[in-house]
Amino acid sequence: SLGMSTLARIDFNNAVQMKPDLAEAYHFLGIHHTLMQQYEKAYEFFDSALELNEQHQYAYLNRGIALYYGERPYLATQDFKTFVANSTKEPFPILWQYLAQSNVDKTQALVDLKANAQGVDEGVWGYQIIALFLGEIGETEFLASIAQGVQSEPEYTRRLCEAYFYLAKVYQAKGELNHAAEYFRLALATNVHEYIEYKYARL
Repeated sequence: SLGMSTLARIDFNNAVQMKPDLAEAYHFLGIHHTLMQQYEKAYEFFDSALELNEQHQYAYLNRGIALYYGERPYLATQDFKTFVANSTKEPFPILWQYLAQSNVDKTQALVDLKANAQGVDEGVWGYQIIALFLGEIGETEFLASIAQGVQSEPEYTRRLCEAYFYLAKVYQAKGELNHAAEYFRLALATNVHEYIEYKYARL
């Protein structure tokens, strides 16, 4: 959470040496190797986490992200589908499934996004991002929605991190890479180190 990734990785490595059956440590090491773009190593760590605990749902989610950035979108989509099928309709895994699936079949990805969105509470912040990808709201309306219902400055900053990251992904999909880069930089400027949107804005 403080952004000290090297020290974190050292501690996680120590953890698996001290307790080789600690699935969560393998899971976090998988995330760290994804961020270092060492994808094969990341897959190994996520596989180890799931071998130790096949119910570790977030290992499916984060292995899916590793596969997405490792340019294996079909396999990534399968992991995201596994997570979404067993989750309580969280909006962000649904978005990641859409991002990966769009690289396989854009038409089906949109169909599945609409279907998965049906189970998401429209009152939660994350639904606004889904609505943006579905074309139900525009960028101006989306940006205006960020502050709605916010109770504190840290909560607002976390929302900004998410909003900027997914806006960047929208522009990236359109091939407008300069706009995408601007929003990725804005996501990084929030310094919300623990959020996956901050972490993967660097990639």
